[in-house]
Amino acid sequence: MSRDLTCLLCDDMSRDLTCLLCDDMSSDLTCLLTCVLCDDMFRDLTCLLCDDMSRELTCLLCDKMSRDLTCLLCDDMSRDLMCLLCDDMSRDLMCLLCDDMSRDLTCLLTCVLCDNMSRVLT
Repeated sequence: MSRDLTCLLCDDMSRDLTCLLCDDMSSDLTCLLTCVLCDDMFRDLTCLLCDDMSRELTCLLCDKMSRDLTCLLCDDMSRDLMCLLCDDMSRDLMCLLCDDMSRDLTCLLTCVLCDNMSRVLT
């Protein structure tokens, strides 16, 4: 059971990423991410309908299971990002590394409402 998410940033608009847990549609995709295995950028794959923080995401461009995604939004602390540890997907995350504006910086995020750390997005 999977759902395909079309990459909104690639030249090839037919490229999909797959959420392995959810087969429902969700359009609230916020954080720009890039797969470190194939070096292509995608939309956030956090599904508003999934509560399972153990879910894995597959990049169909490189055919690898990859949780190592680069956060490109370190210059915007006010942006709403999905907390991967909370059931409430509307909770805000704050970037702890915003002093460095490098776009390829490893981003460590913490949920400001539940005080849980998200996984490091390498």
